[in-house]
Amino acid sequence: MPYQATSICAAAAILAGCGALSQVSPSESPEQSGPPLTNARVAPARHHDDRPSWIAADAKGMSLLYITDANNGTVSVFSYPKGELKGTLTGFKEPYGDCTNKAGAVWIVDDETATITQYAHGGTSPIATLSDSGEYPAGCSVDPSSGDLAVTNYEGPGGGQGSVSIFKKAKGEPVVYTDSSISRAWFCSYDDSGNLFVDGDKNGTSGFQLAELPAGSGTFTNISIDQSITVAGGVQWDGKYVAVAEENEGPDSVYQFSISGSTATEVTSSSLTGSKNVHQFWIDPARKRVIAPSASLGSAGYWKFPAGGDATKTLSGLDIPEAVVLSSPR
Repeated sequence: MPYQATSICAAAAILAGCGALSQVSPSESPEQSGPPLTNARVAPARHHDDRPSWIAADAKGMSLLYITDANNGTVSVFSYPKGELKGTLTGFKEPYGDCTNKAGAVWIVDDETATITQYAHGGTSPIATLSDSGEYPAGCSVDPSSGDLAVTNYEGPGGGQGSVSIFKKAKGEPVVYTDSSISRAWFCSYDDSGNLFVDGDKNGTSGFQLAELPAGSGTFTNISIDQSITVAGGVQWDGKYVAVAEENEGPDSVYQFSISGSTATEVTSSSLTGSKNVHQFWIDPARKRVIAPSASLGSAGYWKFPAGGDATKTLSGLDIPEAVVLSSPR
């Protein structure tokens, strides 16, 4: 599953390949096959939490942050904005990305099992499970206009090209789309009109590529940006702009881009002081805040957005947090 070099270094001294490299490829597991990948694929020392899932009785009535942790196979649930631990979902192998729909239900992407599992807001038992068979999924997003679920795959069968699987109405078997300019697709986000924005590794290079799959289209539009981004972090439509994180050795940055056709123009640049290896973040426009996990620091934090600067709150005691999503009761 996808890990950052620095998150690995911070997690255990036995890991190799730590250094200037930012995006580290998924670890090989007995279920995976194909040739070794570039970008120093390393695996953390696993210590899964096998205890039953739990959640506080009052959690269903409040807004909740769901933070995935691929290393211990859990999803931590915090109250928002207070940041108190309200529950833990267990039973995953490598939970990575997460996303939510208009009803507040949360989807959890499990890379190692190639499944996407849905939980009701504040629930502890799965209410739906989808199979992304043969793929190696990383992130997800739900189209607010149609209910379709998009899942980014950083690799295909046998270590092949990454792609995007789209489950119509979040059900059944997906239709898989590829972009010849993206070798590995990492994260994605729908806008309010059903256009899907995806970031990933540029095919044939170690660079960054942003692309759009317009609503109703089966062909990606590759987007040029006026900001140098080395490694793809999370992506989120914030209601007006497409926000993209550059994931690196820290501090990481989140950029807002205005999109016009195949061109993205930077609107703001927010440096998240004290962050390190930010993957999927969440923007709360009402509070002018971004909530982001720092994979290599074992924490998540709140930062003013787009002002950036020092974190205003830190959620500690995590292992290797990968993604955060905000779910509100309906």
